[in-house]
Amino acid sequence: MFKQIFLFELKLWFKKPATYIFFLIFFGLSMLFTAAVAGLLGGSSSDSNTTINSANAIAGILNGLNTDIIGAIILITIIAPAVYKDFQYNMHPLLFTKPISKFGYLIGRFSAAFLVALFVMTGSVLGHLITCAFPGIEADKLGPFHLMNYLQPFILFIIPNTLLVGAIFFSLVTFSRNMIAGYIGCIALILIKSIASSLLGDLDNQTIASLLEPFGEQALEKITKYWSPSEQNSLLIPFEGVLLYNRLLWLGIGVGITVVTFLRFKFSQFNEPISFFRRKRKEMLSIASSTINSLADVPKTKQNFSTKFSFYQTCFLAKFEFNKIVKSIFFLIIIGLAILSFVVVSSQLGLIYGTSTYPVTYQILQIGAGIFQFFMIILIVFYAGIVVWRERDAKVDELVGASPLAPWVSFASKLIALIVVQIILLFVIMLTGIFIQMYNGYYKVEVLQYIKELFGFKLISLSLICAFAMAVQVIINNKYVGYFIAILILILLPVAFRLLEWNNQLMVFNSSGPRLPYSDMNGYGHGIYSFIIFKTYWSSFALILIVLSNLLWVRGKEKGFKTRLRIAKPLFTGKAKLIMSLGILIFVLSGGFIYYNTSVLNKNVSPKKVEEMQANFEKKYKRYSKTQQPRIVSANWNVNIFPEERGVKMDGYYILKNKSKKPIDSLLINLFTEIHFNELKFDKPTALVLDDKENGFQIYKLTNKLLPGDSIRFDINLDYFPKGFKNSDAGTAIVYNGTFFNSMMLPGFGYSEQSELSDNTARKKYGLDKKERMGNVNDSIARMNTYISGDADWINFECTVSTSNDQIAMAPGYLLKEWEKDDRNYFHYKMDCKILNFYSFLSARYEVKKDKWIAPPSGSGQDVAIEIYYNKGHEYNIDRMIKGIKKSLDYYTKNFSPYQHKQMRILEFPRYATFAQSFPNTIPFSEAIGFIAKVEDTDPESIDYPFYVTAHEVAHQWWGHQVNPAHVQG
Repeated sequence: MFKQIFLFELKLWFKKPATYIFFLIFFGLSMLFTAAVAGLLGGSSSDSNTTINSANAIAGILNGLNTDIIGAIILITIIAPAVYKDFQYNMHPLLFTKPISKFGYLIGRFSAAFLVALFVMTGSVLGHLITCAFPGIEADKLGPFHLMNYLQPFILFIIPNTLLVGAIFFSLVTFSRNMIAGYIGCIALILIKSIASSLLGDLDNQTIASLLEPFGEQALEKITKYWSPSEQNSLLIPFEGVLLYNRLLWLGIGVGITVVTFLRFKFSQFNEPISFFRRKRKEMLSIASSTINSLADVPKTKQNFSTKFSFYQTCFLAKFEFNKIVKSIFFLIIIGLAILSFVVVSSQLGLIYGTSTYPVTYQILQIGAGIFQFFMIILIVFYAGIVVWRERDAKVDELVGASPLAPWVSFASKLIALIVVQIILLFVIMLTGIFIQMYNGYYKVEVLQYIKELFGFKLISLSLICAFAMAVQVIINNKYVGYFIAILILILLPVAFRLLEWNNQLMVFNSSGPRLPYSDMNGYGHGIYSFIIFKTYWSSFALILIVLSNLLWVRGKEKGFKTRLRIAKPLFTGKAKLIMSLGILIFVLSGGFIYYNTSVLNKNVSPKKVEEMQANFEKKYKRYSKTQQPRIVSANWNVNIFPEERGVKMDGYYILKNKSKKPIDSLLINLFTEIHFNELKFDKPTALVLDDKENGFQIYKLTNKLLPGDSIRFDINLDYFPKGFKNSDAGTAIVYNGTFFNSMMLPGFGYSEQSELSDNTARKKYGLDKKERMGNVNDSIARMNTYISGDADWINFECTVSTSNDQIAMAPGYLLKEWEKDDRNYFHYKMDCKILNFYSFLSARYEVKKDKWIAPPSGSGQDVAIEIYYNKGHEYNIDRMIKGIKKSLDYYTKNFSPYQHKQMRILEFPRYATFAQSFPNTIPFSEAIGFIAKVEDTDPESIDYPFYVTAHEVAHQWWGHQVNPAHVQG
């Protein structure tokens, strides 16, 4: 019987259009990803030193495609129903009476589905192979064709993974007789994969993580981690070590699950599916209270069709749907898996060099919401199908359709139930997060932040997904196609848009605009405004879908779209028209407002356009790269920071000096295009001969040449106040609390090589020569410039910085004067020695801790005042930073030279960037990498990276601001 069942199932699948549709999906996705890696989609290739058709590269692409959520869903659709369809269509009583063997029935069905799945997976191989033959791929991105480069990844990864995943899905669904069990298995596998990925953050766990990860991706990464580009391009994947053990382990698990299912399966119509709970009491038939002999004996009822009663029906049905979901064993399993994942991943919280951070609320939320986000989207998509199809699957849809319910009650009740389920899940996140914090001895629980993040931002987004997923099920009117389309739009399309470099958030469903991550310093900042606008836009779109869904809701035998549309026309009156019109009006107005902000007030430039502009800039102005320019020797600024308005006004001047041996007749200026320059004026006669506003490039002709040794003053007046909001960049330089920007936004002189394309693959596409990473050691012109800038050497620096009256403004230099005027704080800083032309400005509500380093008596150095400016509540590692400064000064003074400044300051800034950066006597330091580190003094393996990063940046005080620039190459 095996042969007959196997061939029958095989023929049946290859007659289905779905088989070829699934094949084309993998084929298309493979082409898309390969084209992106090859640089065919307009962007730069991922790595200019490796080929895209090596065994290692092909394995990475195939694994990425076949182990994602789309691949898992397709495998579930093909393999999981192999036996379940008999129970679904009530064919099992007939089949179980036939003389068929268990082996032929189970293994025959599974083998056929497995081969069909492998056929579908070959689409990804063929897609990669064909894409590699496309014209336009750079020759250095392709190695010689070797068939084994494709066969080996297919044999090592695709076949075992398909067998493993297929066996799990097939066994779970066959044993439980419930398709949801297959989805649970899918979630569990992806959960294990994510846990294994999180364990890789700890070097000690890498071998365990590589073994635990079910698909072999981490094992492959481990054995090829230190391969050179030449090895990656030429070697096959070594089937040994951790990769061999990983494949054997998970292949054994897949076979073991199949064997258990085979042994436990019985040809019994009444074989009970898996159950964890027993009924507390037996069901009893109700007995009529009295005999009804005529219609007169039927109890009289009072009919009520009021709006108030419709709301009562909605609440009653919503409660029914809610109970059906949350009391499901599969829902409880998903919750358990999500909590387990949350707890495991939180153990690697903020891991840097093996050292974690304190479980501050925003990090707990970031991990918890990120993990649950996946589970919640999956739950929404699949339970949306379940609630929409519940009556039809139970064969009571006609009875319910004939009941006296308002047309909108059924849809609204199910939608409300689905949203309330999300609220329960959000409570689970909050309670689990608080438990993790307290378990780790952290009691600064910010409940208000939990409420804002979860029941504000997250709930809005999840509610929109609920409405969308249900609308797709109603409009498409096919459960499994609805699943696929929902996953496609919610998960796959955003990835495809990124690969295609289509960055218009008006086209990405449920986009949130340029939202800022939460910071203890700046809270949610100015990102809330754009978030509200974007969610208004998508909420109105959801409202339109809800109205359409209510009109197209299936309530009878007629289920065709045209018929439903005909039935909907007479229902589209009164309130339905009003709500639809309101939704369309808000959708158009909010969409127009977003477009005005992102494309009129601000330029929405695609990455491809940026690349093109960079290439054109180089082609136009590269000829000026050797043009001699004066050097900045002095900078003096008045900087007025307005945190509440997120803007700055600056006026000041440069003193430029001709340090060359030849007269200079032209001045080349680079301007940051987003800044409004009110005045650019030289104190000697000039004429503007070129003003390229798109590239921010100007050329001034000097009436009288600037002779060697002569100087010129350049006065600048500018302001920067963001207009509206951008498409994706929230802007983190000037914020409500924690402003941090540097001198790179100020005018520069000469041709700027920083504006050139850096990727050699992209450069070749535009006909540009390869770009050298740094100047040759014998290049005398390159040696004239420091690694920071090419228009200055050592400069005198002075500035006055003002800010709001509740903040402290900081800049390099020593504080000469501090005063208050017009409800603003002013600070006058000046350096007592020359510095490089690189400085920063900061403003925040700071707490300050001071200390002092005493210079050794035998040395020639001077005492150094130490100041740590930090956000209140981030006192954890202040003493470690002070210790790091002192130890560093001890060592560097002894081994290098005396420290040139009398002061050392560390300044905290928000976690929008995760680095520390050295400026003269000033070190801006991100709140994310040192201020909340949890260093265990009792643990010898715990690395004190607040001390380490501090010592590193103090070293830059010598390297960046003390060493002769002639010794610093390009």
